Amino acid sequence: MAEPQNHEHPHAVRRLDKIEDELSMLMNAGPINRNNLRILGIENFKQLAQQDADELYHRLIASAAFASLLVSTMC
Repeated sequence: MAEPQNHEHPHAVRRLDKIEDELSMLMNAGPINRNNLRILGIENFKQLAQQDADELYHRLIASAAFASLLVSTMC
């Protein structure tokens, strides 16, 4: 059987690495906080700077992904 072909753009991995690095540079933001930002669709400083902190908090609490993460850490 033939292997499925990967039609992703060749720079897609580099972009993901850049995003990872940018969020990693946030002071006092560990992996959980960075994951929370990703749950909200925040991938870079520019997106984060355009957000309201209270709105981000309420969106995170309302998100199903956050609820599932919270439940899994309580078990």
